[in-house]
Amino acid sequence: MSTTENRSDANGTASAGNVDMKLEVVVIPVSDVDRAKEFYGSLGWRLDADRAVGDSFRIVQLTPPGSDCSIQFGAGITSAAPGSAQDRYLIVSDIEAARAAHGEHEKRPGQADADWPDWYARYMVAEQAGTELPA
Repeated sequence: MSTTENRSDANGTASAGNVDMKLEVVVIPVSDVDRAKEFYGSLGWRLDADRAVGDSFRIVQLTPPGSDCSIQFGAGITSAAPGSAQDRYLIVSDIEAARAAHGEHEKRPGQADADWPDWYARYMVAEQAGTELPA
């Protein structure tokens, strides 16, 4: 429940105080909408919308499990260059578990893996579902 206290400043201009605010959507510029949709879907994120209007506009929205904030990407929704989003953080409840998974994965090939995000997406989905973890 949000509460708003209406006030006026010294000039008599109305202002709002004590308003609950939440960040609900972050727009991410991507070069391949379908690949981004597949990636975030493979993380177990809920697909909220995939709508197109003609050939020049498409919006896809997904929400991580347990999150109040969603991501949006698509065609014609931002002029930002694909890959230009910086300083976005996906917070995890157990950083040690996330780090351990990364270390365990890189032990397998014995080197850094450029496809690490794809593997980790499969790992997180399997772990949350209680199914066999990917090799």
